[in-house]
Amino acid sequence: MDITILIILILIGIATFLQRSRNKYREIAYRDDLTGAYSRVFLDKWLRRHGSKGNKKEYTSSVIIIDVDNFKYINDIYGHTLGDKILIKIVSAFKSSIRKNDLIVRFGGDEFLLILDKCDEECAYTIMHRALDTLRKENQFTVDVEMSYGVAEVTNNEDFYRAVELADKKMYIYKNQKKGTYPTFGVEYLKEM
Repeated sequence: MDITILIILILIGIATFLQRSRNKYREIAYRDDLTGAYSRVFLDKWLRRHGSKGNKKEYTSSVIIIDVDNFKYINDIYGHTLGDKILIKIVSAFKSSIRKNDLIVRFGGDEFLLILDKCDEECAYTIMHRALDTLRKENQFTVDVEMSYGVAEVTNNEDFYRAVELADKKMYIYKNQKKGTYPTFGVEYLKEM
């Protein structure tokens, strides 16, 4: 065999190995290892592509911020193993409730962000309630799993960050209403914003 051909084959093998490694590490970076949801690293890259200030494409989509209620208590009383199983089950329920082009991102420890493509606020609530129903039906845990959430519409890419902030505020108002520490008009008031 000619030495040149051998060197070319070796270089092709190295390039193939490096590309496979790169894809493997990208997948590790883009997915939350525990739940399989997308990671904040993926979200940041996705936002740079879809949420750029120069892209003013009009559309209607929605975001939902979700927070597991009393998650610290669950971990402290029942253990982190149960807490992990709950997070995995939550992501599974949402994956089965969202559509192909929608995204679920692990936004923080027990917080998730849904990005619902071509989905107005009413559609977002429908998807959220479908996921909650799935969780209630399939709850195999010794503790009730409750969530607080906030929904906001996105009408163009410049709006995305504002929508996430608004959904986050709505989620905290809803969470505080459940605790009885916030006026009951809060969510309805923000819905009109």
